[in-house]
Amino acid sequence: MRPLCPRCNKPHPVKNGFFAGRQKWRCRGCSYDFSLSHLWTVPYEVKKQAAELYEAGQPCHVVAKKLGVSPTSVMKWARCFSLASGRIHTQSPRLVFPRAISRALKQLRVEIQNGFINFEYEEGLSSC
Repeated sequence: MRPLCPRCNKPHPVKNGFFAGRQKWRCRGCSYDFSLSHLWTVPYEVKKQAAELYEAGQPCHVVAKKLGVSPTSVMKWARCFSLASGRIHTQSPRLVFPRAISRALKQLRVEIQNGFINFEYEEGLSSC
């Protein structure tokens, strides 16, 4: 089944290649190029749930993984929903480290001596 042209609402589109994995169409009637973006939009309920989970204090990468979307989208939706509700999002950004980096930082000892920053790790003392 061929889609209707969004500009002239006539069933004249023909396939016209792909872009970013999406089928492109060109209307024979008005020569308008388009793709069916409504097939890739995220439902309103998912956006609202993402914003609510983020506002409740869950990190954006956790919310994104739960809902199968990107962390950037979660941040964008949280900002939009907080502006729409009249609240300003005041939660401070969180630094998230992979486990290996977290473990390494816990084992690191830092000292300042004679104007140098010395740090000690398993392999010995270094300075920078």
